Amino acid sequence: MQLKPGTILGHYEIVSSLGAGGMGEVYRAKDTKLGREVAVKLLLEEVSGDPERMARFEREAKVLAGLNHPNIATLYSFDTDGSTRFLVMEVVEGETLEKGLKKGALPIAQALEIGSQIGAAIDAAHKAGVVHRDLKPGNVMLTKTGVKVLDFGLAKSIEPEPLAANTESPTRMQPITGQDSILGTQLYMAPEQLESKDTDARTDIWALGCVLYEMVTGERPFQGDNQASLTTAIMASEPRPLRAVQEIAPPRLDWVVSRCLAKDPERRWQSALDVGIELQAVGDELQADARIEIGDAFAAPAVDARQAERPLQAHRWQRLVPWALTALFAVGAGAGAWWALRQAEVRSPARLVVALPPDQELSLGEEAAVSAIAISPNGQLLVYTAAQPGGGSTQLFLRPIDEFEAQPIAGTEGAQAPFFSPNGEWIGFFANRTLQKVSVLGGSPVKICDTIGLFPSASWGRDDTIIFSHFTFGLYKVSAGAGVPERLTLPDAAVGEFRHFDPQILPGGQHVLFTINYNDGPRAAILSLASNEWDWVLPNAHGARYVQTGHLVYAQDGALMVVAFDLDRLSASGSPIPTTERVPYLAGLGGAHFAVSDTGTLAYPPEDSGATDTTLVWVDRQNQQVTPVVDGLAPYKTPRLSADGNQIAVTITPDIWVIDVESGTRTLLTTDGYNLTPVWDQQRNGLTFSAVRGAAHFDLHFVPADGGREPEQLLARAGRQFPTSWGLDGNALAFFETTPAGSDIGILEEGGPSDFLSRPHNEDSPTFSPNGRWIAYVSEVTGEKEVHVTSYPEPVGSTPVSANGGRDPVWSRDGRELFFRQGEFLMVIPVETNGSVFTFEPAQVLLSGWPAPRLGKGVSHYDVTSDGNRFLMLQPPEATPSYINVVLDWFDELKRLTSTD
Repeated sequence: MQLKPGTILGHYEIVSSLGAGGMGEVYRAKDTKLGREVAVKLLLEEVSGDPERMARFEREAKVLAGLNHPNIATLYSFDTDGSTRFLVMEVVEGETLEKGLKKGALPIAQALEIGSQIGAAIDAAHKAGVVHRDLKPGNVMLTKTGVKVLDFGLAKSIEPEPLAANTESPTRMQPITGQDSILGTQLYMAPEQLESKDTDARTDIWALGCVLYEMVTGERPFQGDNQASLTTAIMASEPRPLRAVQEIAPPRLDWVVSRCLAKDPERRWQSALDVGIELQAVGDELQADARIEIGDAFAAPAVDARQAERPLQAHRWQRLVPWALTALFAVGAGAGAWWALRQAEVRSPARLVVALPPDQELSLGEEAAVSAIAISPNGQLLVYTAAQPGGGSTQLFLRPIDEFEAQPIAGTEGAQAPFFSPNGEWIGFFANRTLQKVSVLGGSPVKICDTIGLFPSASWGRDDTIIFSHFTFGLYKVSAGAGVPERLTLPDAAVGEFRHFDPQILPGGQHVLFTINYNDGPRAAILSLASNEWDWVLPNAHGARYVQTGHLVYAQDGALMVVAFDLDRLSASGSPIPTTERVPYLAGLGGAHFAVSDTGTLAYPPEDSGATDTTLVWVDRQNQQVTPVVDGLAPYKTPRLSADGNQIAVTITPDIWVIDVESGTRTLLTTDGYNLTPVWDQQRNGLTFSAVRGAAHFDLHFVPADGGREPEQLLARAGRQFPTSWGLDGNALAFFETTPAGSDIGILEEGGPSDFLSRPHNEDSPTFSPNGRWIAYVSEVTGEKEVHVTSYPEPVGSTPVSANGGRDPVWSRDGRELFFRQGEFLMVIPVETNGSVFTFEPAQVLLSGWPAPRLGKGVSHYDVTSDGNRFLMLQPPEATPSYINVVLDWFDELKRLTSTD
């Protein structure tokens, strides 16, 4: 029977349904006598009329009443209300192991810990004379306090109890309909169960082996297309060895699991206690290996890692990584003691270089404003974002500090802004406008939530909450287990704030250190999670971080600074002191590139790796000859030619300039705020651009090309607007607008703005054809950025014109060609735009070796002359060697710098 909320059973009031199993229904209820929440379990209506089932229900309830173990859900009572009999148990809050395994294999240490607790639970049951018979991931609950094994109410006494021929086992097999069907609990049945033989404690040990195998590999040990083939596999075949599926699995663990899965019960482990002892031994071996490795790491010489003379041991990666990820065994209790020992020691910092392979270069994201590196809390693992030189998709790479090589992390293509979980077992990152996480032991990445994906940064708290930045829309928080983000802050435009980012959850979990971009520069600030109020604590601070020595570390004009910080008062004190390190930073946007572990290891890229300077050049269409427009490097962005080709409008961060092509002279058009993406308005002889100034956050403005008067605001509304193209008669401006929900295309006319393309997928880069009848734009409708063309003023249909990726569309001045970028290639498409139907020919490579600059996306960073023979391009400086600086024992240097002795 289905009980409704408010139903009274004895002195228990039903609150809600918690679910149903093969024989019982479970409800959340309130104990009206003791005022506590409980779980009430009833036999299913079709089962409750069976005298044998009811007798078993009562008898096993009495047995369960004698079980008292922290890993077993506690039975409070067996009660009746009229003819209804029910069990009353503790409410267990958490996530089932079955749900957790849907995300893939678990880290080795976590699997060992969960397996040990399951073993302890069933060992306690066996000693009380109960065999579970339905041990499976769906009956294991993962809670904040540990593992809880459920559904002992359907277990049986260990003494032999033959089943009647017409009686179903409590672990009923479900019909198998195909390869991908959910097979029910047959997957975890021992051979003796399938043969309807007597079951004992060793039956549960078989099931425990199946669960261990699945936790370590992400696969089930036995597979089958149907019930018969699955039975055959369990009865006659052997599962693949753990190490054949998960190569980092310790050999001893492989042996433990294989003995659990022996077909003959006599050859299995004879008690769950034995299994638990062996799992603990595996964990102890990992700890021992890790202690050796951490000693080696901190003794590393201060030389280039490529020149280290220490022999490389092939198995060290397999031994170091599992331990380095797990606070479950070593870090939690040991970190405090280790830190106390370190306080008593004084070492000179050891400096070394982690060189990237020739086919990799660090990727600092758009505007070089996104972190490319992170270091694990224990200082042993380095993760970085790299791409092939000259462009290409980024990917995460994981490298132990004292090893020669990094390993690519599968499934992280397009990743940026990596960060570690507090226990070091997970790496969070941003990719494809989502926040994701991936185990450092491998497996598929897991999506946490959607994001804008521009200039991201994040911090992972010990309560499993992630706080991240959402472009210029403030800070958000979300559960690391997935969910809908909740906004914490919104920049206060009235006081000049336009971006909150780079969060760090401070010790205690009640406050967040983050960076605020003001119009006059970045400041470090503190957010109270209790009140959602914030205030700045330190001026002119790029990327501030709190470190375990009681200091804030931040960048100022490239120098890494340190200042004392009182966690109780949440205030800095004393004068900031420069360290000997210099790190990349981005003036104006507030970011800085460095990472510090809890144990005092500092990592940072070389200072010049964050440079965004380029040369403004002409590129000849026929022979690709490159000629500078003006001499020298500068942070040029979005160059735009005037209609007559005599002037170039360009952003030189943070202002808009006009360059005379013939003389090379420059005219400054803006002097306030942060200005970008200029577009020529030929009708009014001026430029439309996006700006951050005062209360305006990337709103649309206009300024005359001669700089004769101050800019005027054209559009101010929620979201961030970026102009891209004026129509034929100068009466319609195409722009794209970003919000937390994504990116859409709008049109600004004399009557005001209107939505042109507003769809579930992201769209940007709209640009009018010269005759004003068509708009080329970039859409992510296929999941990848591709160039499309639609009609104007009504968007009738949409024609994709690129394949295998496309961005930054630009029309030729005669409307006969459409250009776009694809990786390092500039592509060209012959088109026909004069008729009522848009036609085009296949795209061809026009220029090669010109990857898109590391700059803002959605706007084009090149233009074409009116005759179509030359292209105005941005040429980056020659690539410099890509490497990461690492400083060991850096906290000792901080203590010396700040000592008052």
